[in-house]
Amino acid sequence: MGVAIVSGLWLTDLHGGFDSGALSTDFDKTLVLKSVLVALLVAGALIHDYVLGPRLQRELKAGEPQAPETRKRLVLVGWFNFSLTIAVPILGAIVLTYLT
Repeated sequence: MGVAIVSGLWLTDLHGGFDSGALSTDFDKTLVLKSVLVALLVAGALIHDYVLGPRLQRELKAGEPQAPETRKRLVLVGWFNFSLTIAVPILGAIVLTYLT
């Protein structure tokens, strides 16, 4: 994720994405979309690993009945993160095609 973030920022700066005319080309729009998806991936990973996962683990250790909504959310966030993990490199490859 760090490579995706750093490369996205570098490419954005290199191609003037921080200028006032940003979003004027397909390259800029694709790069912004990739950046948003990376931010969502980071947020989803944090929620999955530091909120929902530990909550489910506490419920299991305490011998409480497993709350179906906790497990359902954990699985949903996991699949969402998996989808973003596939989509972000694909968008990165699309961005690279604009450079060649």
